[in-house]
Amino acid sequence: MALLPVLLPKGFKLKISVDSVVCAGDLLAYKNIGKEEVILLSKNLKISPSKVLKCLKKNLGDRIEKGEVLAEKKRIVGGKKFISPFSGTITRLEESTGRLFILSQSEEKIKEIKSPESYLIEE
Repeated sequence: MALLPVLLPKGFKLKISVDSVVCAGDLLAYKNIGKEEVILLSKNLKISPSKVLKCLKKNLGDRIEKGEVLAEKKRIVGGKKFISPFSGTITRLEESTGRLFILSQSEEKIKEIKSPESYLIEE
């Protein structure tokens, strides 16, 4: 059994699995980093924070493009749409405040951890 030769810092996603052959220089894990934008959806849609999740047109982890409908408050007469002001990935929603966090595409970068040696990863 071989253990990974490095400890993964918080937020990194593992790219290898059990019974993988890992060569020196192979990608072990990655993390998206960049500028996180905050949108006050409850304020923009004029709804309580607890109702923001029901209005979202996308899920956490989904990509959103600039100009795309991000959320919509439906009414019999006069609904309201919120259009995304930038492109990126939806990272989290604070349901208590109605704040939505998006990792801006223009600032998005990927940080990688590569293997210093070759290994066979076993269970």
